[in-house]
Amino acid sequence: MPVYYWIPIVLIVLFFVVILVMQFFYNEKKVILRQLKKEGLTPYEQIKDGDYVFVKGTVDPNSGAINAPISSAACCLFSMKSWVMGNQGESIVAQRSQCTPFTMICEGNTIGVKAQDMGQIEYNLIKKLSTNRLENKDHSERIISFLKERNFRLTNPITKQERNVYFEEHRLDLNDSLIVKGVARWTTDSEGQPKLELEAEHKKKLLVTNDSEAFPKNSSN
Repeated sequence: MPVYYWIPIVLIVLFFVVILVMQFFYNEKKVILRQLKKEGLTPYEQIKDGDYVFVKGTVDPNSGAINAPISSAACCLFSMKSWVMGNQGESIVAQRSQCTPFTMICEGNTIGVKAQDMGQIEYNLIKKLSTNRLENKDHSERIISFLKERNFRLTNPITKQERNVYFEEHRLDLNDSLIVKGVARWTTDSEGQPKLELEAEHKKKLLVTNDSEAFPKNSSN
């Protein structure tokens, strides 16, 4: 076979190799792991105003919260996806993510996390829910309501059979252990006491994970 016949095949293979490499090295989990390994955690008492730091703690159980759309669980950050399976594979029905500012406890101290804009957050969250419409009875009402809001047909118009829909929720719940990277800002509260907040600033995004695989092995809350 002439060499030029192989050129398109080689290009296609290279294209898919590049995609796999990008997915492996540049997904949120890998980004957080590489940065954390390089920089390490910063002890609370060493955090200075303007520093872009990693801190570890737990989500304050009294923190502000939002409800995830399918489980209705109280959380500070979630990402959900729903899809159907067809002849062409996975077809997305809906994708949604949302956050709210919250507080975390680090070494006995309270830190505010200004998670206000999903565009300024990179996250790697644990999958807390994986279900489908036909098998799940606990969340059936919320699932049907969610689908009807999106004008999704619950039955196949041709076969008249019930259509199954799959759901995943990745969440940061109250009391979860987590690591956050953000720009530190020291202010004072209404009583004149020091107050620390972590925020995104320009190209320095908030990094958030509750995946224990990203936690340093010798760290503690």
